[in-house]
Amino acid sequence: MAPHRLFLFFIMGLALCSCAQHEIELHPEAFNRAIGSLDTRLLLLNSARASKNYPTQFTSVSTVLGSAKTNSELDPTLPLPFDPSRSYDPGLKIAHERGFSQLSVSNLNTKEAQEGLKKPITLLDVRSYVLSGWPAAVLETLAFEEIKVHAALQKEMDRITAQKCGPGTGERATDYYDACDAIRYWKGVCDSRRPPPSKIANVRMHRYFNWPKSKCDYAKFQTALSQLGVLGLTLLPLTKVVTEEVIDTGRILRKKSVKTVVRFAFDHPRLNEIMLRHNEAHKRFELGGLQITLRSAERMVRFLGELIALQNYGREKFVPRVIIDGRPVDLFVVTTGQQATVDAAVAVQDSEGEFFSVPIPVYDSKERHRTLQVMALVIDVLNASVSKAAIPQVQTVTLSGP
Repeated sequence: MAPHRLFLFFIMGLALCSCAQHEIELHPEAFNRAIGSLDTRLLLLNSARASKNYPTQFTSVSTVLGSAKTNSELDPTLPLPFDPSRSYDPGLKIAHERGFSQLSVSNLNTKEAQEGLKKPITLLDVRSYVLSGWPAAVLETLAFEEIKVHAALQKEMDRITAQKCGPGTGERATDYYDACDAIRYWKGVCDSRRPPPSKIANVRMHRYFNWPKSKCDYAKFQTALSQLGVLGLTLLPLTKVVTEEVIDTGRILRKKSVKTVVRFAFDHPRLNEIMLRHNEAHKRFELGGLQITLRSAERMVRFLGELIALQNYGREKFVPRVIIDGRPVDLFVVTTGQQATVDAAVAVQDSEGEFFSVPIPVYDSKERHRTLQVMALVIDVLNASVSKAAIPQVQTVTLSGP
């Protein structure tokens, strides 16, 4: 081969190597963006389904195999330096082939996977998320499905709250909402009287449900949450020795292990005394002074569906809010329409052809809506709820170009 052709081959090889290096650098980044976008879109789609009482469909993308089929070919024709009107074909062709990906998709609508998706998170999980920096108002609104308070404890809680917060007359001096201001804020949204306690196994309990069908439903639960905040409710970790019976070769063995549990504690000794007394008195009924029912990952998705319905399909459309850093902010904002909004951060279309859009938040504003933060938290809970062993055999989907 002539020297000039070898030189051209060398130059073209360098160019293609540069392209290959560029692809290697960009593919992991592109795959990461694709998986992140897919998780967010699937969550929004399932939430949209839940808003209309459609069945949800959970899937998991476990692996991405890069081997795509987009062809490009380098076939140079070079101008002659002494006569630009004429060109020279060195007779070299070098092809570069990029590829599409194969996605390994698992259908999570199986018994094993559904058990994980429908298993409620624990108070230890809640404490872990709080310590990780998630806003308490966001976490509690998503994770808490129901609060039950013994009538005697509720009476003492009301007495101490009245002492701490007073009647709440007049305007606030600043825009900052403290815990007492939060109670007044929610009572301003819906100032309905608290219903009398219900009897559960002959135990009188006040019940606060977090399945809002109206703004009053939502405000009542937020009022109860705010009162717990005023009274300094915290989650305290405790370690205790647990004895479990294990059958080994026909014999029953008792195995001891150390387990971490979480219990409630108020800032006020009197409240703790009443709570613990009723915990002991009613433990055979699995009731106590204070009980909080926690959601599973699947029920969190359905709760998001309720919030979509509340702001789009209810008689009194209401965007749910929470108080973060002393400011009321929108918790979860999703608009519907015949087309996606122009400023959508995420948008999907359901089987009826309706679009569901999450607007891009104003990131430098303290009053920005927290929709993307809510979705990030729910995706994290979803990912943690299904163990690797529970994920069924994957189905490979090959993406190919034209």
